[in-house]
Amino acid sequence: MNNHTGSSRKLSTTLALAFIGMSVTALLISWAVSIFFLVQTQNEAVQGRQTVVARQAADAVAGFIREKFSVMETAVRLARSNRERENAIQALLGMEPAFRQLILLNTETKQPPASSRWV
Repeated sequence: MNNHTGSSRKLSTTLALAFIGMSVTALLISWAVSIFFLVQTQNEAVQGRQTVVARQAADAVAGFIREKFSVMETAVRLARSNRERENAIQALLGMEPAFRQLILLNTETKQPPASSRWV
């Protein structure tokens, strides 16, 4: 009887260890899959935020450039003579720190009015 009881304990211990081992393995696999999908979701969220930030930055730059072109067009359209255009270019350089050099192109063969600021 001792032999039978000993082998039944070995069998129950083996089965218990096998059950625990399989349970731990299943939990580890489940945990790994959950972590994988969590990381993937976080990466997609970060990518989405970066896209929004990049779009906002691009829109801000485009708006800045449109505004500067509008200012230049208005100044040149209001000036009637080359002297007035030169004065307008000088005034723009003084008022707009974004402008470093302005050149007004024309269809004539004369030297166009130009102005620069070196910082």
